[in-house]
Amino acid sequence: MHPEDRNRMLIMIMLAGAAMLIMSHYMNRGEQQGGPTTTSQAPEQPSTAVAQPPAQPVPAATDIRQEGDIRPVVVTTDSLVVRLSPVGASVEKLELPGYHKNRGETAPLLLLNSADPAEGRGYTGPRRSLVLRGFKANTGAIDFENWPFRLESDDDRLAGQEGTRRIVFRARRGTVEVVKTYLFRRSGFDIELGVAVTNHAAERDSLEYRLIGPAGMLPDEPKLEPGALTAKLAGRGSVTDDMEFRELVAADAPDTSLDRQNLSQNRTEWAALRGRFFGVILAPLDPETTIKAFAEPLDQEQPDKSRRNMAVGVEVRTLVIDPGRAESRGFLLRAGPMIAEQLEAYEVRATGREPVNRGMIKTITFSWSLFDRPARWMLSLLEWSRNAIGNYGWGIVLMTLIVKLCLHPLQRKGMIVMQRNQDKMQALAPKMKELQEQYKDDQAKLQQAMMRLYKEEGFNPAGMALGCLPMMLQMPVWIALYGSIMGAFGLRQAEFLWIGDLSRPDTIVHFSFWPHDLNLLPILYAGLMAAQSFMTPLPADPQQRQQAWMMRFLPLMFFFFFYSLSSAFVLYFVTNGALGILETWMIKKQIARAKAREAAKSGAPGAAAGPAGKDAPKPAPVTDPAAFWAKEAEDKLGKGRK
Repeated sequence: MHPEDRNRMLIMIMLAGAAMLIMSHYMNRGEQQGGPTTTSQAPEQPSTAVAQPPAQPVPAATDIRQEGDIRPVVVTTDSLVVRLSPVGASVEKLELPGYHKNRGETAPLLLLNSADPAEGRGYTGPRRSLVLRGFKANTGAIDFENWPFRLESDDDRLAGQEGTRRIVFRARRGTVEVVKTYLFRRSGFDIELGVAVTNHAAERDSLEYRLIGPAGMLPDEPKLEPGALTAKLAGRGSVTDDMEFRELVAADAPDTSLDRQNLSQNRTEWAALRGRFFGVILAPLDPETTIKAFAEPLDQEQPDKSRRNMAVGVEVRTLVIDPGRAESRGFLLRAGPMIAEQLEAYEVRATGREPVNRGMIKTITFSWSLFDRPARWMLSLLEWSRNAIGNYGWGIVLMTLIVKLCLHPLQRKGMIVMQRNQDKMQALAPKMKELQEQYKDDQAKLQQAMMRLYKEEGFNPAGMALGCLPMMLQMPVWIALYGSIMGAFGLRQAEFLWIGDLSRPDTIVHFSFWPHDLNLLPILYAGLMAAQSFMTPLPADPQQRQQAWMMRFLPLMFFFFFYSLSSAFVLYFVTNGALGILETWMIKKQIARAKAREAAKSGAPGAAAGPAGKDAPKPAPVTDPAAFWAKEAEDKLGKGRK
């Protein structure tokens, strides 16, 4: 034994002997010390307080551990199947029996698995969750993470009316004793954990530890790589402050700074690890009992970023415990689907205060922070449409129709402005052509002459851009829609017509060569966009005509952009494109009728002409620039005399 270890052992024995004398005194007086329990509030239950057993005096020289076979304890509820390991009194495996990785499968969705966390991907383990790491006392570091806890009790009442199951693990190393109490309820995705630490030394001890939440998480989607998993940390200075967040991706975690991996605040709200639709969140029941939330990169030496993973957890404030006393802390582990309304319901009640929302809905990344609120509005509209029509696919169609009706006045106004500007440009075409001939060798004078012509005729070229305003105004709607679809858990494995899963591309055929998948919706959208662009006639101006031709190739760009996106998102654009063609046809008919009425009132020729006045006589081209400008001056002078 190393001399330093020998001295440490001697000191520990002396302290243990003193603690035994003190505890004998308290035993004779019949006193039993117990630690306070932190309380909080979670959805579906009025109180999530985890009752901790009172600290029991134990002979000082006796460590407590599980002897013999170390067998796991399996807990099955309506929502969870959890395997608890006595090693570290930890979560070894967690499954969701109500969900499956693919539609039609029967195997439960596996989120946590320390025995084989990588499913053959080459990860190193083990990775047990809800373990105490970095445990420190005055006497030094204590390894409770790999210590076999003794199963103290297993009160199974899930079959009874209470619908709860309480499992207690106990361990002791030297003068420090730890009791971990798990509480499971029949329904819900919550696991409540109480950690009671007892000081059996003869002197006051300062103790600190970190609680690891999910230590690595398995991808919840077949095509989602582990490196795409995201960690998010949340905390705030006080209940009245806005929350601060840290977010990092598993693939980039080893390369990020420590500041990005840690969030220190007076109130640590939670630390979460999530995939696309599922996540595991660790939250202290009393946020003020923890000082930091953190993320730890796993497999830092793994060169393949797609194989990297992470662990998240919280660090408890230093516990200063008197001899023979215990201190307790409560935690909540939620492992399940990222459903917005469920996460929004989590709150904590501080003493003498109104409940404070935990902000767990922020674990869902709807969109950029600026569009977070609009994305949630769009999600509410999507859920309403789905409930009204009974299917998410038809719900998207209904939602698209509602959005199109709301934006129709802007679209109509834009098309009218664009048509008027095109008519004006057509009327000015002869004069513009003469100017181009006159100043073909002097571009500066040509621009000056054109601007003077526009001013005299009361034409604003910038008005041509107003026709694009409705499309520009739809951009925030598209961004919010994309965020709402990314955060809509109900789209997962939702069927519609030939689409088997609205959250994935609508692949109908697989190939062994590029593009490997044949997705129908992007092709339909590109076709609709091309048809709509050809409904608009090309302008007469050569420069604008060239730009219009370029715009007709825009659908090809959208085709490649949409090809691998969620079919729910592309379905919106396909529906929007079909409605857009109908809308364009109707507006053009209205414009044509309005022009015909105006022509009839003014008695101008071509009253019965078509939308663009095809039968109207065209002005004769002016061949003499001097005569042209002389006539212009005479017309202006005549108007001034009137």
